This record gives sequence, C-alpha cells and structure tokens, in this order.
Amino acid sequence: MNKSILTILIMLLCSTICLSSFATDKQSAENRTETHRAKGYRGSVALTDQYIVWIGFDTSHGYMFNEHHYLGAGAGFFITPTGFFPLFGHAFIDYNAYILKRASTPTAGIKIGYMTFLGELDSGTSLYSWHAENTIELEPNIGWSWAFNDELGMRLSLGAAVFIMPQLEDENIMVMPKLAVAFEF
Repeated sequence: MNKSILTILIMLLCSTICLSSFATDKQSAENRTETHRAKGYRGSVALTDQYIVWIGFDTSHGYMFNEHHYLGAGAGFFITPTGFFPLFGHAFIDYNAYILKRASTPTAGIKIGYMTFLGELDSGTSLYSWHAENTIELEPNIGWSWAFNDELGMRLSLGAAVFIMPQLEDENIMVMPKLAVAFEF
C-alpha cells in the first residue's frame, strides 16, 4: 500500500513539474500581458485526502479581488472508508493568494472554520466516542495553480488540518496532513 501511495505522489509531482514548465514556456512565447484569473465571482470543488485515510469533498465560493487575492466561504465533508464510516462536516472561510501573475503560479492560503461530527453511515454500534464532535479548524496550505483561461483552472495543494478541541483538557490539538485537488471555476 505504501508503495502505491508513493508512486501516486511521484506521478503527481512529475505532472506538476511538466504542467508548470509547459505554462511558463507558453507564456514566454506569447510575450504579452494576459489576465489569468478574472476579477469577480470564483468557485471551486475539491477532492481532499487527510492523513491518507479521510477522504472528502470541499466547495468554496467567493470573490476574486484581482489576479492575486481570493476570499470566500465554503463547506465540505469527509469520511473514513472503514467498517463504521464516521462522517464529519465543516464550514469555513477560505483565503488564497496567487503569488505570480501568470497561468502557472504557486499559491498560499488558509481556511478557518468549524467542524462537527455528523454521525455514522453504518447502522451498527459505534466502538468509538468522537471527541472531535465540535472543533475549531485551521488549515494553512501551499500549492500550485494552473489557469486554463480567465475562468477555469486547477489547483493542487498540501496543507495541515489543525483541529482545536476546547472540550478536551489534555491533548486538545490534533494535526493531520491534507492533500487537495481542486477544479476552479
């Protein structure tokens, strides 16, 4: 299993480098200024993976102030595909900075929100008590974005989902790595 995950990550890295190289060469050849991310409404839908176990979907909708700054709000859910299927949902505020003024650019962002346990999809009895039932969530992330035109694009990001659980007295902070592949529209 670890070899297949490593292989997938290496393939994603190679794809990222190739797409970045292609976008840079294309822009250099054109030798003109273009708008890669239009000002106005912007949305995204992302497939997420936390800690190589928690799989989910996020959607964010907001406003692109210029080619560099996006602020929006979103919601999502994630589940672990084990025998008891716990389901978590979260609502968040999302900020992304697109560093360079070109089609292929690094990004940095943060999500701040609230996460809650929604229940289990399996009708069986739970063996776990979910201490992360009401949690504050912070997610700083970095990544890379490719704009196909001024309205459509794709983003790959790696972040750290930080869960702050004030209801617990000890060990009330949990951190999980988070990989997201988003389609931007």
